Amino acid sequence: MPQMGAGLSGPPQIVNLGKAFIEGHEVDGMRYIIPPPGAPGLTPPPIPGMPAAPQIPTVAEIWTSSQTKLPVLTTITGPFGQQVTHCKPGPPIAPPPPTQFQVPPGYKLV
Repeated sequence: MPQMGAGLSGPPQIVNLGKAFIEGHEVDGMRYIIPPPGAPGLTPPPIPGMPAAPQIPTVAEIWTSSQTKLPVLTTITGPFGQQVTHCKPGPPIAPPPPTQFQVPPGYKLV
């Protein structure tokens, strides 16, 4: 299995985007910039006299709910285009009432 980051031209950059609100929910943002592959042998040699195609890094922005620690909005942009995933967080769930965990009145062990 190849090592993560093998063939990259440098280590990924991580940028803290801080806190924000998405649909009223507090989220923490992180941006991960992954440089394009730069290892020799992975790309064909350029055609003489032709300009080289620009190398586009892959950028992932992940906004995670501060309360549930689940991703709310993820945007990944790279040479393939852009992929956006938006998960709508629901309202926080209240803990169940303690009466659900009590032995019912009149219960007898047989």
